[in-house]
Amino acid sequence: MSFTAPLALIWRPYFPVIPVMTSVVLLVALAAYVCVRSFRHRPGLSVVTLLMRCVLILISGLLLLGPSGLGPTSDSFRKPTLRVLIDTSASMQTPDVEGMPRFEFASKRWLTSSCLYDLRGEYDVELLGFDESTRAILDEALRKPASEMATAGMSEIAKAVSDAVIGAGGGGASGGGGGSALLVLSDGRDTLDTPMHPVGQLARARSVPIYTVPLGGPSMSRDVAVVAVPDQPYLFAQEPGRVTVRVMQSNAGQSRTVLHVEQGEMDETFPIVFDGQDSVTVEVPISHDTPGTYEYRVWADAIPGEAETSNNAQPVFMEVTAKRLRVLILEGRPYWDTKFLAHALRKDSRIELTQITQISAEKRETIISREGATTGVPKSLADLAGFDVVVLGRGIGNVLDTQTVGLLPRYVSEHGGRLVFARGRAYDPKTLRGQGVSKALSVIEPVVYGEGVMRNQRIALEPAGMMHPSFNTDADADGYGAMRGTDAMPTLLNLPVVAREKAATRVLARTQIGGAAGASGAGGSGQPAIVTMPYGQGMVVAVLGDGLWQWGLRPRKHDNADASFDRFWMDMVRWLALGSDYQPGKPVSVRLSRRGVQVGDPISVDLVSRVGFDELGAGLYVEGPDGERVRPVAEPVTGSTTRLRAVLNPKTPGVYRVVVETALNPGNPIETKFHCYDLDLERLHTTANRGALRALSEASGGRCLNPYEPDELFKVLRQQREAAVTPPKPYYIWDKGWVMVTLLLWAGVEWLIRRAGGML
Repeated sequence: MSFTAPLALIWRPYFPVIPVMTSVVLLVALAAYVCVRSFRHRPGLSVVTLLMRCVLILISGLLLLGPSGLGPTSDSFRKPTLRVLIDTSASMQTPDVEGMPRFEFASKRWLTSSCLYDLRGEYDVELLGFDESTRAILDEALRKPASEMATAGMSEIAKAVSDAVIGAGGGGASGGGGGSALLVLSDGRDTLDTPMHPVGQLARARSVPIYTVPLGGPSMSRDVAVVAVPDQPYLFAQEPGRVTVRVMQSNAGQSRTVLHVEQGEMDETFPIVFDGQDSVTVEVPISHDTPGTYEYRVWADAIPGEAETSNNAQPVFMEVTAKRLRVLILEGRPYWDTKFLAHALRKDSRIELTQITQISAEKRETIISREGATTGVPKSLADLAGFDVVVLGRGIGNVLDTQTVGLLPRYVSEHGGRLVFARGRAYDPKTLRGQGVSKALSVIEPVVYGEGVMRNQRIALEPAGMMHPSFNTDADADGYGAMRGTDAMPTLLNLPVVAREKAATRVLARTQIGGAAGASGAGGSGQPAIVTMPYGQGMVVAVLGDGLWQWGLRPRKHDNADASFDRFWMDMVRWLALGSDYQPGKPVSVRLSRRGVQVGDPISVDLVSRVGFDELGAGLYVEGPDGERVRPVAEPVTGSTTRLRAVLNPKTPGVYRVVVETALNPGNPIETKFHCYDLDLERLHTTANRGALRALSEASGGRCLNPYEPDELFKVLRQQREAAVTPPKPYYIWDKGWVMVTLLLWAGVEWLIRRAGGML
């Protein structure tokens, strides 16, 4: 129960009024009875103590009725903040709102001088323009034409709104809460397609509702764009390759165009018929007899009504090398697996193979497949880094000393080496030497071995293996045509039990459940048999058992068995080497973060060396389209001793040459190219994204407003102000320390008076 009394007091009783009043009456009556009993002996003191008791009882009863006052409202301090964000990207030039550009419509209908004046009467208004950055603008800027104000090539709506929300703050004294809000006038096109919902949730958490005004409608601009990518990072001389070209269209459903591919004297054309498709893909075969860097010009003819033609053309650069892949096979315990493997790799003319086999304690055999191959057992990290791929057989401790074995993890992690365990464990864990090798190699083994060995295990491809280049299931009959069959893969004679696979390990093939041994070392899904694992900058591949050589000795019904075995190892070695940061036979390789970059965007240039840069004397320069040369600073990449990185910010469209000169190859620089283009995506994609703005406002607790009803803004802001006003909070006026002290002193004095008068 509560009721209002005069003097603007609020009464909030702790207990119902009637019991409180009844208690007061009974206590007063009891005090009067005590006074009557003592009046005959102490008449004066009896009256005094009666009055004191009655005062204490009445005051206590009054306090139990809860006399309270009202505090101030939350809207009585200062103006809330209203941040107005207007989009100044180039898409706001689109004249599709009552025949006006979107920017001009916003300024003439929503941000007129009178409208801003009225808003500033109730709010602290901050006017902000945003595109790829956010900045304060003056009222006069709103009166300028859209062609002058809305020119930016990017629009980052989510970032601009997020920054504005954080700047506006939320409830509390620090942020201008209690009615603070954001007004966003935009077409909703975020160049980066950043989700709006998280930004809206941030605004809701900070009590800053966002009101959005979606401007514009669907765009009917027509466009054709070309994206061309080589299928391989580089080619060997006389090796066939291809460039995949994707021709995309926008609002050009039934149009036709012609794709041109030109390189030197080659000029091929391909008719492109979209027939309603968003894109058409063309595969262009290529091949070159001599090494070098080749530039292909790829372009599509413009279609009628096309708004942007700068994205119709794209150069493609292909590097052709005459150097072969350098592969080293080390075998300490000769067996058929290694012999068949070496025989398969010798068939590939692109591989320089060095095979070193320890026949006995006194006899070592070295076989070199082609002139130029390295001879001798590697003794240092530089020796190992001279090979693109190193293949380990069994008993590796019989070929390499302990110090060199310990360098293999560094060869893989720091120098981007490619290491193959061709026969599972490269050591015998039961011998003292094998235990030392195990300790050195355990960090780069893709699995952790358990106890025991499994026999005669048939293996089958995993989904990852079916898609791996080494098991190309789409190959012709000479390769892997029957790879998916139940008997297409070989049987491993000996397979050590695997306790677990390491986190980054990718399983290409497993043993089949219900095989000869019927065991599983991987939790019921089959024992891993062929696996890969990235390690640092390099890659490790492991065939975890013996017997893969039987793949080439299948019955006559498997006529392609020998070809399958050979092709597996050829493709595996090529996949390892071509996926490396290093090019065959080159001391330094150049890696670009991308081959095409838009004007103003950064591109990183990595110089990668197999042996470090101390003795190379590498120098880098970049030649622009105008012939001007600059020498960017290449700094070491954190955590790497073999990689330097320079960051470029090209400003001029055209082709750039990146050239590296080294002391090891004077007069024979290493070079690559990239192209810089100027593509105005804001002018190309102008369709308004109303859904993004609606999601932004609704997630924040605001509203998406009708762009043709600007007066609605004042209505919703007024409603927000009223909702933000917190009603005054009542407080107990007696809730003070001195009140309680006074009551206690009063009761204490009354007790002392009665005791002094002998009335206790």
